[in-house]
Amino acid sequence: MTDAPETGITRALAEFALEVEPRHAPEAVQHETLRILLDCLGSAVGGLVTPSGRIASELVQGERGRLEAHVVGGGQVSLLPAVFANTVLTNALDFEPVGPEGHVCAVAVPVALAVAEAVDASGAELFAGLLAGLEIGGRVGGAIRRFNQSGAKETPSVRGTAHAAFAAVAAAGRLLKLTPDQMTNAFGIAGYGATLPTLKKVMSSAHAPMTKYDHLGAMARNGVEAALLAQRGFTGDKNVLEGNLGFWRFAGALGCNWDFFTQDLGSFWTVPQTWFKRYPIILYATPALEAVRSIIRDNGIDLDKIEHVEVRTNRSNRVQSGKEILDAMDAWTSYSYNLAAGLYDVWPRRTWQEPCTYQDPKLLALAAKIEICPLPKEDLRSVGNYWEGWCPASATIHAGGQRFEAWVENLPRLADEELRDKYHDNVGGLLSAANAQALEDACWNLAQVDRARQVAGYLTK
Repeated sequence: MTDAPETGITRALAEFALEVEPRHAPEAVQHETLRILLDCLGSAVGGLVTPSGRIASELVQGERGRLEAHVVGGGQVSLLPAVFANTVLTNALDFEPVGPEGHVCAVAVPVALAVAEAVDASGAELFAGLLAGLEIGGRVGGAIRRFNQSGAKETPSVRGTAHAAFAAVAAAGRLLKLTPDQMTNAFGIAGYGATLPTLKKVMSSAHAPMTKYDHLGAMARNGVEAALLAQRGFTGDKNVLEGNLGFWRFAGALGCNWDFFTQDLGSFWTVPQTWFKRYPIILYATPALEAVRSIIRDNGIDLDKIEHVEVRTNRSNRVQSGKEILDAMDAWTSYSYNLAAGLYDVWPRRTWQEPCTYQDPKLLALAAKIEICPLPKEDLRSVGNYWEGWCPASATIHAGGQRFEAWVENLPRLADEELRDKYHDNVGGLLSAANAQALEDACWNLAQVDRARQVAGYLTK
C-alpha cells in the first residue's frame, strides 16, 4: 500500500459526480446503467411478496413532507422514508444486480429515482444521477475492498457494503444540484453516517436477520440526508476518503488502493463490473446451481431418481448450511434448498421465498439429499478474481445407480432478453400489465422520458 494522500480524492470524486453525463459515457456503460435500473425496479416490485419488504413499506405509510416520492406498490410519502422503504424492497429478495462492487445498485437506483421524483427532475437528469451514484459507489468500493483480495483468498473478517453510502450521496447530490463545496461536504457527512461492515458476522451466523449483510435501507436514507444537510450549510469531513485514518480505516478494510479512486475518471468505468442474478439467492451460489441444472438438463435425469448430490464450492458460509427452512430468510440463504428449488425450476422465482414454495415437501425432501462441501484448493483449474465473476464450483449427482459430474468456473452473463423475462416475472400480478410495460419502456428510453415522476408513477399497483 502506498502512502495515503491527505487531500484531493474526495473533492475529485465529488466534482466528477456533479459533472458526469451519460451521453459522454461509452454506449456499453449507458446500456448497462439502464439494465441495472430495469432489474432493480423489477426486484423492488417482486420484493412486495417478502415479509421484510412489507414491513418496510407499511412502516412509512402516512409519512408526509415537503419533498415526496412514491413507495413501490403504493402512494407518495416523505422523501427519506420512501428511500428507506424502496431500498429494502429492492434488496428484499436478493434478486437485484450485484455491483459495481457489492450491493451498490440496491442503493443507487431507489435513491436516484426517489430524489428525481421529489425534485421533479427529467428522465435525463435521473439517468445522470443514477450513473453518478453507481460509478462513485464502484470506485470507493473497489478501492477499499479489492486490496489484497485477488485470487482465491477467504473473505476477510471485517467486510460489508459501507461504501454504498457514497453511491447514495452522489446520486442525491447530483439531482439536488449541489455545488462542488456542498457535494464534498455531503461526501464527508455520508462517510461518517455509513453503516458498520456486518457482512462477515451475518454470513457466519446460523440464521440471517432481515437487515441482511448490511442495513442498506438505513445507508440509502443517510446518504440522501447527507446531501440535504450539505445543501443547507451543514459541513462534513472534506477529506473523508483520504489519509491513514480515512474511510477505508473505519470501514475495516485491509488497506486501500489509492489510485483506484480516481483512475482514468471518464474513460475507465466500474459500472460494467456488475453481475445480474438468474436466481434470488446469494450471488456466489449461482455456479453450483448452474452446474446441477446442467447435469439434469444434459442427461434427462428424473428428479425422483436422485439418490445424492454433492456440491463443492470455494465460497460458502455457515448461514448457507441450514436445511430446516423456518422463514423467508432461511429460504434465501439455504444452499441446499435453493439448489432444490432450482432443480425443480420453480417459477416465478420470486416465490422461492414464499411459504407456498419453501414449505413444499418435495423440495425439502430433495434438499435433504444435497451436501455442500468446500472445494479443495488443489482442485482449482484456474484462479481469477471475484469482481470478474470467478467463482468455481463442481457438482456430482448420483441417480439411478449412475454418477454425473459438472464444473462451472464463472458467474453467468444475462442477455437483455433474459433480463426482460425476469423483470416481467417479478412484476407479474403485482403491477398492471399496462404499468409493467410502460415502466419497462421508460427504463430503456430513460433519456427521452420527460419527467422522472412518470417512471415512479408506473410503480403503483
